[in-house]
Amino acid sequence: MAATRELSVTYGALTIGGAAGPGTTLLTGWVRVTRVSPLESRVSIEFVLVAASEADFAAATTALETAIRTPREKLTVSLGAETLWEWDATVPTGYNQEAQLEKPGHPEFDSGRSKYYTATWRVDDTAAVYGQDGRVNSSISLSTNPSCRGTIFVSGEWRAQDGTAGGGTATSARSVYDANKDAYFTAVKAKFAPDTYEGPLNEVAQENETDTIVTFSAEFRELIFDQAVGVRDNPAIQGDSLEIAIESAYPGDSPGVTVGRPQYANITYSTNVCKDTAKGGTQAIVDLYTGTIRPHILATLDAKFATRQRAIENEVARYNFTDNLIAVSMRVLLIPGASCLSYERTTNISVDFGWVLVPIWDGEAFTWYIYPSKVTRLRETSERKRCLGRRGRFGGRPGVSISSGPTIGVTISGGGGDEVDGAGVVG
Repeated sequence: MAATRELSVTYGALTIGGAAGPGTTLLTGWVRVTRVSPLESRVSIEFVLVAASEADFAAATTALETAIRTPREKLTVSLGAETLWEWDATVPTGYNQEAQLEKPGHPEFDSGRSKYYTATWRVDDTAAVYGQDGRVNSSISLSTNPSCRGTIFVSGEWRAQDGTAGGGTATSARSVYDANKDAYFTAVKAKFAPDTYEGPLNEVAQENETDTIVTFSAEFRELIFDQAVGVRDNPAIQGDSLEIAIESAYPGDSPGVTVGRPQYANITYSTNVCKDTAKGGTQAIVDLYTGTIRPHILATLDAKFATRQRAIENEVARYNFTDNLIAVSMRVLLIPGASCLSYERTTNISVDFGWVLVPIWDGEAFTWYIYPSKVTRLRETSERKRCLGRRGRFGGRPGVSISSGPTIGVTISGGGGDEVDGAGVVG
């Protein structure tokens, strides 16, 4: 029965319940509050609208339905002067209120001056009950590529906090997310220690219309090599890639000789640079390259490829001052640890049978006697070398020596003009 009651429901400027009388809305049944989940509540009521005249009744009907259909208004259930439940987006204690209003018809309450209604509000609750600084839930997954390098994917939801009961002064979902995400991301990476992960990379945080819910995703990539000299994770360097291609020539060296031919290292490097100085980033990308990245590239080259000497032949550094990117290409000559850069041996054998031809005067123009003599066999061996820091064995021109043996006519070793005297730089 509709009557004066202490219980009332207020939505925006509309109050349903309270004292009975003309031009009022009176509660006729239960006020049902349903906690659908920790993040959602529903409030359902039954009430009757009463007016004194047709005009008042029509105006009151329009005003009532417009007020209830308006979304995101403050919703309060009161008992006299006491507030029993409140969902207020400005605190916030609840938000995104939406109402469903129904006129089902009633034999007792429907007349020319009254209407029977049911109304249900659906409300998003804050995440205060979770005690996670506004974070509602999250999902963490780890994937590895064929090289066993790991990538962590994180996604979840943050909600605006109740400033009085939620443990913080920041109330919008975006501000709560920004204030707490770094600590959460650090905890995520700590789960996978001792492996080192950089990130967050490719972070996406999407807020709804009212900035009461933020859904986020991010990824973290495992670092299996240092990003700077002696530093595994440099906060300014994000998503770096270093590739070294070794170019070697083998133009038919003689077998059985240890030869270390010069090589070329073709280097490509690229990285994004975090611009946020609060996170260790920088926009001074030229200084970052010359002071940190370039020494790291050369130190990696020296550590991974044992070389006696190296010389940079070409270097191109590209700086993107729009997206804060660095891209580098470099060509480096490598002199290996072996002292002999190239070695070539050539052997020629010639035979002189010692035949002596004597013409015969028998009337034919080309008749000859062959008189046998001693047979002479000549083997000629030549060696061509390019070496570092060596001179000829007999103190002459670098790398030249002459020797003979029982069956050897002449042997010439070396190619002195191609040898290098101790400086360790190939001309």
